[in-house]
Amino acid sequence: MTNLTEMGRIVIVDNYYTSLGLAEDLLSQKTFLCGTLNKIRKYLPKQVTSYKLQKGEIIGKMNKKGVKVMKWMDKRNVLMLTTCKDHDDNLIDTGKKKRGTDECIKKPGCVLLYNKTKKGIDFSDQMSSYYTTLKRGIKWWRKVVMELIFGTALINAWIVFNSIQTDGKKLPKRLFVEKLIESLIKKEIDETPAPESARHCLEKGEKRRRCVGCYQKLRTFLPSREADKKSKKILTQCTQCKKSYCLPCFNEKHS
Repeated sequence: MTNLTEMGRIVIVDNYYTSLGLAEDLLSQKTFLCGTLNKIRKYLPKQVTSYKLQKGEIIGKMNKKGVKVMKWMDKRNVLMLTTCKDHDDNLIDTGKKKRGTDECIKKPGCVLLYNKTKKGIDFSDQMSSYYTTLKRGIKWWRKVVMELIFGTALINAWIVFNSIQTDGKKLPKRLFVEKLIESLIKKEIDETPAPESARHCLEKGEKRRRCVGCYQKLRTFLPSREADKKSKKILTQCTQCKKSYCLPCFNEKHS
């Protein structure tokens, strides 16, 4: 792969990755950086991060290596870090006007660049959230790996696939995933609706409730209050019936 540094490219990042050290390291490789910044990062100029601004005001400071930290007050404080040469603490007219006042909307150059280019990341995250494979778990690294493989990598493959279609027809993500699965398992996905009994399954709920099956059995010889007290308290419920069942009662009900 061709080296991506030393080419004067601009890297757009959000505040999870932005730091002074990263900006200086990239700048030494002729690669620029622009992104939002978390005020708790180390080595930031206090005269910028702690300065109280009025709405529309901006303040900035550049270090000896060419890294600029800027703070701009919009509806709230916006802290930015940039190494782009044309980014300064001047506000640029966006060509838009505020409703009702016809006042020109002005923003810093770094904010305009960030808003314009971050859409690719937002789109990727949005599409990755559809039909997601992520599940709750204790091991955080497993979630990261699953998201990289079945989220980011899958979205990238889908975009590339659609870009090389000669007929111009784009395949929806769901159909692309189905085709990918079929190519891996060497078998077509059967879309025949499952029988009614197969669609009922137990899932873990958020709150313990009385088992409906146990309650109905006890009600044959006990008053409702006594039956309610003696019914099992369980977390599981049927996904289709939306009623709480213990495993034995669930099997009896849907056998």
